[in-house]
Amino acid sequence: AGGTVSRVADAITGAGDAGLFSSVNSSGCLIWKGAFLNENVPAGAISLNDGINTNRVQIYNTNTNVYVLLQVGGVTQFTANTTTIDISETHTYVVRWDTNDFSLWVDGVETLTDTSGDTFASSTLNTLRFSDAGTSYIYANSEYVMVTNYLTDTQIQNLP
Repeated sequence: AGGTVSRVADAITGAGDAGLFSSVNSSGCLIWKGAFLNENVPAGAISLNDGINTNRVQIYNTNTNVYVLLQVGGVTQFTANTTTIDISETHTYVVRWDTNDFSLWVDGVETLTDTSGDTFASSTLNTLRFSDAGTSYIYANSEYVMVTNYLTDTQIQNLP
């Protein structure tokens, strides 16, 4: 009693190994349900990547918007942002990809799409981070993060 507890941030460890991500390279979904704690801290990210960010799928904030980015070999294939939601409130974000089929979903509603672009070679994605390449750590309340195979529209709409 009487002690003070101070936490700077939490880190995720033991979430699995790279083998868990092997089936989502050519098509899949990165899902995050959470709320940003400080919208004025830009570029905090949830990132599924190759360990060096040459290949990556990210959900991140810049001021009052949430952005998604998908890069293959350092070349942007899909980028999108939200502009009409309060990112300090809890939302479910889904970035879905397949060759020539990219989309951002917010709370079960498809908000942005792109029908042109490549995806990842087998075994490319092997790292899940709460940061952008080990910097720009996300400041958020996270309910869950999932990496899954490609989900149908109905499956995304039914996410909790």
